Order: sequence, then structure tokens, then C-alpha cells
Amino acid sequence: MMQYPRNEIFIRPKAGFTPQQVFEQVGMSEEIASIELFNEYHNIYFITLDVSVGGILRRCRRLYESRICEFADPNFFRFRDNFFQIQRYTN
Repeated sequence: MMQYPRNEIFIRPKAGFTPQQVFEQVGMSEEIASIELFNEYHNIYFITLDVSVGGILRRCRRLYESRICEFADPNFFRFRDNFFQIQRYTN
């Protein structure tokens, strides 16, 4: 399976922090395009960043290393290796 990162991430701020506060702490608040609450029970947010896809992994690492996020994971496009074979045989 092949994976390509997108400009979207999932984060869970530590208790007492909002996503906006997390991004302000690491100096990335101007890169936020949108914030959506993904899972209210687990306090997980889906955030779209206004950055190039190539820098998304560095930003996730920076957020995680700030120690005010429990995790910061990128969203990926996922493609199966045999995608075209599956399409050809199901037509």
C-alpha cells in the first residue's frame, strides 16, 4: 500500500489546552486553515493547515515535541498496490 501525506492532521491537546493555544505555543497559529472537532469523547481535532504537503511531517513532530499534545498525526491518502488490477477485474 502506498501512502501520501495530506495537509491535514489529527491532534489531541493535553487537558487544559485548546487547539488554538497549542498552535500559538509553537508559533504556528497563522498556518491554520480550519479546525473541526473530530471526536468529542476523546477530544480529538481534525485540522487543515495552509502549508505545503512536504512540510506536514515536520509540523506534526514539532507539535508533538511541544509536550502539550498527546499526539499529532498526519492524514494520508492511501492507495492499494493492486488498485488497477482490482478495477480491471471487477468491470
